[in-house]
Amino acid sequence: MESKEFEKIEEARTPQQNKLLHSLLKELGIDKDIKEDLVLQFSNGKTDRSSHMTKEECQALIDHLQYRINTKRAIKHERKDKMRKKIIALFVKMGYTTPDGKIDMKRIYDWVNKYGYLKKPLNHYSEKELPHLVTQAEKVYHSFIQKVGRI
Repeated sequence: MESKEFEKIEEARTPQQNKLLHSLLKELGIDKDIKEDLVLQFSNGKTDRSSHMTKEECQALIDHLQYRINTKRAIKHERKDKMRKKIIALFVKMGYTTPDGKIDMKRIYDWVNKYGYLKKPLNHYSEKELPHLVTQAEKVYHSFIQKVGRI
């Protein structure tokens, strides 16, 4: 009896993987040329077409793209958080604290809702909107400093 070598049959990517892969590529703004380069890389040079990837290769590419998206989101969150903290620090310098010396977030949130240029909660300002709000808070702070200097 001859021994037969069994070749491992690789499963093709799934329709769910295909949908997720293209969604991630779109979210990251990856064009056709870069997509082909990525597919070539993750298929170990076998193909530049995602439709010819195996299930495992496609999953590795999906994992890579999700990591990039999560990293991008974390960086974006950090930038937004830094701007919000700057606004809060300016208001603390103007005395927006509670009697026990803690930050009076209610007063700060109330000010942003009432006087912020978009009249919405601080945490609802986008990354593009926050720099304008920071500038607005800086102007209020400088005006406060000038008034205090006159007293």
